Amino acid sequence: MHVVIDARYVSRLQSGVGHYTQSLVGGLVAIDRRNRYTCLVAKDAPGLPIPESEGPRFTCWPTRVSFENHLAGDLWLLAYLPLRLRRLATDVYHGPAVFLPLVKLGYRTVVTIHDLVSFLFPRTVPRKYALYMRLMTRLAVRSADRIIAVSGATRDDLTRVLRVPDDKVAVIHEAVSPEFAVPPDPAAVDAALRRYGIRRPYCLFVGNLEPRKNLSRLIEAFGLLRARAVRAPDGAAAPQLVLAGTRGWLYNGILTDVAAHGETSDIVFTGYVPAADLPALYAGAACFVFPSLYEGFGLPVLEAMAAGTAVVASRVGAIPEAQAFAEIHRAWRRLGYPFESLVPSYATAIGSSADRPDDLAEIVGILLNDGMHYPVRRVEELHFAAGTPYETLLRLPSHQGERVLSSEIAAVVRAAMVAVVVRGTAQRAAGSVRASDGSPLPIGAKTGTGDNRFRVVGRNGVLLEDRAIDRTATVAFFIGDHFYGTITAYVSGPAADRYDFTSALPLRILTLLAPTLETLMAGSLEDGRRFEGLRNAR
Repeated sequence: MHVVIDARYVSRLQSGVGHYTQSLVGGLVAIDRRNRYTCLVAKDAPGLPIPESEGPRFTCWPTRVSFENHLAGDLWLLAYLPLRLRRLATDVYHGPAVFLPLVKLGYRTVVTIHDLVSFLFPRTVPRKYALYMRLMTRLAVRSADRIIAVSGATRDDLTRVLRVPDDKVAVIHEAVSPEFAVPPDPAAVDAALRRYGIRRPYCLFVGNLEPRKNLSRLIEAFGLLRARAVRAPDGAAAPQLVLAGTRGWLYNGILTDVAAHGETSDIVFTGYVPAADLPALYAGAACFVFPSLYEGFGLPVLEAMAAGTAVVASRVGAIPEAQAFAEIHRAWRRLGYPFESLVPSYATAIGSSADRPDDLAEIVGILLNDGMHYPVRRVEELHFAAGTPYETLLRLPSHQGERVLSSEIAAVVRAAMVAVVVRGTAQRAAGSVRASDGSPLPIGAKTGTGDNRFRVVGRNGVLLEDRAIDRTATVAFFIGDHFYGTITAYVSGPAADRYDFTSALPLRILTLLAPTLETLMAGSLEDGRRFEGLRNAR
């Protein structure tokens, strides 16, 4: 399949849509080995994250026509581009921000809608722009074969305001770049602060300077802070307010507010901040403030939370949605979730099987320890040269552990896992492992099967492409109160289509290992006395 993406938003001074497009292309380069892509780029663009080795699959078509020149750009988009797309043998055209060629000459179109600010907050944008964006948005959502909304809130706005059918919209959230979760070198933070004339402590805002961001109210609040002579705990002066971003439309009112409150010395306008400098600014801030009146997603909130910075944000639009997923990720990390980020989605909200097998086992260990997380230890002590002048004893210090779940939640989950063995999908394991006195040990388990596929569905539900990514089947288990683990069956790539195993396979392996496990456990188990009450689940 040949996909054409309008990547003209990627520029040297790009805003949110430019970052979105650049990240989208980079992600497709990393995961899609099957389809072919052409990216429409501005002639003076800095380039896309496409390695030279990907040249045959990812090509760039430079153009001098800018999306910012509405007259020339719209004529190019509506009249010339459809003909060009047909000559390129395009299968799918993706417009990452509202604009689409309305004439479709044998190809389908996908459009990303980031927000409906021109409909919901028209006073925060110039009047002519609001009317123009309303027209282009209406035309785009009617013409597009599929619509990508960057949040559930934006999807709800589309269905409520523009009456877009719900099944036409797919919610694909934005995500934080991994570098925001990596603590920057303190020297790099200090260098960035000197470069922008910032001193600690400071409150940070990141975004375009425009009325929708509600910066007038933020400046007013900062003035009240100064008037009350608030001091930092170390006795330093009240913090600076750092406004990091490009001046947008109607920004003169913001400058007027600064002058009116007499805060010119303690309010820093950095201007455009390259993406490479943002992690340092987040890391050095006392807090991140984001009082926006409306957001289609609110990516800076996630960036600040990924950097470990305290966040003060309005609860409007998609901002609560973004904050919720950041909190989910933070909680999962405390339970051993192995990845630096997660993809916000409905599946994430109710739980995901994306963990690596050893990390699943670690979670079972936390449950066995009543919600306490202890470091994994293979050796408790080493004793050398006993009874000689060179006798040496090396012993690990005691570890108090960290509580990551309440004991009540851990008990409920353990009981649920026992129920899976007693009367659920893991009944085959019931009574398979016995203690030294011959009594069956309590066993708890959670099973799961994944047939992970890449599918492309066309108009009227027609399946255009269907290929296997991998097939997995896992059982995570505990036996008594000392032993736990996971068993996973895994087949990667197209070969997965030749298999139809389920979690019954690793479960069968567990039961076959029962005699070996009994030998291993002999003399070390305490017959699972802590789980005596759970046997009553029978």
